[in-house]
Amino acid sequence: MPLILDNGIFRAEIIPGIGGNVIALHHLSSGTKLLREPTDLNELKRFPEQFGLPVLFPPNRIEDGQFSFEGRRCQLPVNERALNNHLHGLAVNKPWKIISSDKCSAELQFVFTPANPEYAGFPFAFSLKRKVELTGQGLRDSMMVTNHGEWNMPLGLGYHSTFPAPLKMRIGTADRQIEIGERHLPTGRLTEWQEFDPRSRFDPRGCNIGFHARAKCLDLEDGSSFHGAELLYDSGLLRYMTDEKFSFWYTWNKRGEADFVSVEPVSWMANALNQKESLPAGVRILAPGGEIAFRNELLFCTVAHDLHNLLRPGKFTQNEYYENQNDREENQPLHGIGNDDRQGSAHINQANFKNSDSCS
Repeated sequence: MPLILDNGIFRAEIIPGIGGNVIALHHLSSGTKLLREPTDLNELKRFPEQFGLPVLFPPNRIEDGQFSFEGRRCQLPVNERALNNHLHGLAVNKPWKIISSDKCSAELQFVFTPANPEYAGFPFAFSLKRKVELTGQGLRDSMMVTNHGEWNMPLGLGYHSTFPAPLKMRIGTADRQIEIGERHLPTGRLTEWQEFDPRSRFDPRGCNIGFHARAKCLDLEDGSSFHGAELLYDSGLLRYMTDEKFSFWYTWNKRGEADFVSVEPVSWMANALNQKESLPAGVRILAPGGEIAFRNELLFCTVAHDLHNLLRPGKFTQNEYYENQNDREENQPLHGIGNDDRQGSAHINQANFKNSDSCS
């Protein structure tokens, strides 16, 4: 059964039984569908990563499904058989439990224990607690990851966020991309941007936008910046504000053959647990009993607000946005993590949007 949230400004639909996924977000007055939606639940079951805001834990690809961590040899299911990789993690198609809900928020949980069939190959007991909230500007998506095991666990989280193809978009990335080889795994080299630079607005329709890159902030005209991406539609501008713990992006649009874009914030590099020292891979270690919080937000502003400003980068400032998340992260590096992998949460002011954060 779908879980419906509605605050009179936005309407969201969550499917707890298939990945706890937020599969729809509508801006009611403009009729804008801000997420790619499945035609029915059968399509969602077949392709759970291609709609809405699916959770990837662990994210990206893992070569042969194998990695070693603190003396343990781990084997995840090889579910990308053509390339012999593990892909998209353990929670994307599993049922999540509803912890609480009201008309504009819901909290769901996925618990992974030794009773799970995959535990023998991924011997780490953990839980993911997701809170989805409608605001006056869009949707806030928070995640708490907890290690319930008796030993350290490797931490990697991502979202296969999938949107209708926009007219224009831009993404905050580094000045070079991570080279991807034939098995869609990093080669250990960085390359220059070729057909487009994602930091400048580009039209994704009909072209292959697939890339993997380190995340950086997008600069704005007033001298401020934010961590995330922008998508421009006929009806308005969508800003995807991502937590700075998401150190990398992965993008995909089926080589330009489809009418959608997947803009995926991920906390570690693809195949991170098998990377050499050549590139910082973004792996974090979560100690027994440890917790770490992540938070993203989707903010939408209609063209009726100010079309001229929408065509410009915007005017967000860097005022504090996050509440205290009681973030008890273990900052122990693997594979050459640098200080920039340990930045705090993103900070933004929603002054350009309607000042309404309540559900009335």
